[in-house]
Amino acid sequence: MKALNLETTPLRGLGKSVEDARSQMRAFYSNRIPSNYSVIASRIGELQVSSGVRLSRVQYTQGKPGSDLTEITLDAGISGAYPQIIGL
Repeated sequence: MKALNLETTPLRGLGKSVEDARSQMRAFYSNRIPSNYSVIASRIGELQVSSGVRLSRVQYTQGKPGSDLTEITLDAGISGAYPQIIGL
């Protein structure tokens, strides 16, 4: 009985941990993942203004859709002083 008790100790509270992880995932998706390209473009514009760099172009490339997320690669042309660019 003691051996079984020791073996199952790490599993105690697992249900709460799983629910906490699911809650964190939902928060991540809703707060960090933009729903469309216009939100991404808007955020890039905000960064441009706040950092003082000049944005000359942005190109989006969408990867294969995943079950929950889709990879989006951005290729951007920026210019400005080194501290401004490195601060992005």
